Amino acid sequence: MAMISSTAPLISSSAPPRLDSAGDMGAALRGWKQIAAYLHRDVRTVQRWERSEHLPVHRQLHLKLGTVRAVPVELDKWLANRTSPRAGAQMSFRTRDPRAFELYLKGRQLFHQFRRKSFQRASEMFNRAVALDPEFAIAHSGLADCCSYLYLYWEPTLDNLRLADSASRRAVMLSPELAEAQVSRAVALSTLRNYSEAEQVFRIAIEIDPNCFEAHYFYGRACLAQGKYEEAIAPLRSACVVRADDYQAPTLLGLAYTGMGRRQAASRTYAQAIKVAKQQLAVSPGDVRALYLGAGCLARIGRRKTALAWAARALDLDGKDSAVLYNVGCLYAILGRPADALRCLKKVVRSGWRKEWIKHDPDWTALRGLKEFVALVS
Repeated sequence: MAMISSTAPLISSSAPPRLDSAGDMGAALRGWKQIAAYLHRDVRTVQRWERSEHLPVHRQLHLKLGTVRAVPVELDKWLANRTSPRAGAQMSFRTRDPRAFELYLKGRQLFHQFRRKSFQRASEMFNRAVALDPEFAIAHSGLADCCSYLYLYWEPTLDNLRLADSASRRAVMLSPELAEAQVSRAVALSTLRNYSEAEQVFRIAIEIDPNCFEAHYFYGRACLAQGKYEEAIAPLRSACVVRADDYQAPTLLGLAYTGMGRRQAASRTYAQAIKVAKQQLAVSPGDVRALYLGAGCLARIGRRKTALAWAARALDLDGKDSAVLYNVGCLYAILGRPADALRCLKKVVRSGWRKEWIKHDPDWTALRGLKEFVALVS
């Protein structure tokens, strides 16, 4: 998942657009969702930044309460001051086409939903952005990420594999100094099972930008996919530090501790993940990923009733998606309901989910001796 944390505006312009009228907005970002997508944070985080760190957000007069606007160049300047290690970086991933930028924003908003249909729609957005501006590196990066995850969890086709490889190569070629492009390349290499080179590229991304959340998070995730629990801990800890308001990193960190048998550390980390997931659900009650990951964490610390309630909400929202079914299956395995767990897992395996992750996921420990489980993952 590539992120924007650049000091250069994505849309090249000689001066920031004025905010005097709706007809003179130019490339302005409209509303909290677009501002959050541009900065690649959730809405709650950017609202906190506005309150506590003076994020440059403009409120429209004479319109309904809560209508906000932001100018990309102003956000870039604020971000440069906030992340000084990259303040002098010269990034080459601008686009001169506002339409390409808008498509990119829409694609990233869809990408973070982490569901099959959202990845498919995000791919369409990134493809259209690239068609408008073939030099838009971050759009190539987004396309590569979508293809990698579609291949890993839903559509293991040769076309997805080849496009993940080619789009990530293109992103790096266009902007080798962009950490997010390097992350996309590393994710594609992991998808190709070239883990040794992927880890090298993850480290390059971290060297370029130590504050790039995705570099740490996906590095840790790649380690978990190989069953390298101890090696996963350091990058996942860093991801938790870089973005304290993310619930995914502490969830996977807890999984790494579980794989190592470090129960107390795992319980503390799961509790933190639940706390952050609750905060996210307060802002976005329909965040399916927060529900099913949070449900698993609740199950692991013994909060069975609440875990099942969260899982039920996730199933109600998107019960056919394999990511939802996989994680609900994990929850059933943790809670000692093997028949329900295997029923979910059968559907997941039929969808094309990569068995490598299942084989190394400690959530399935209680089922590993069952012949049906062995048959599913063999």
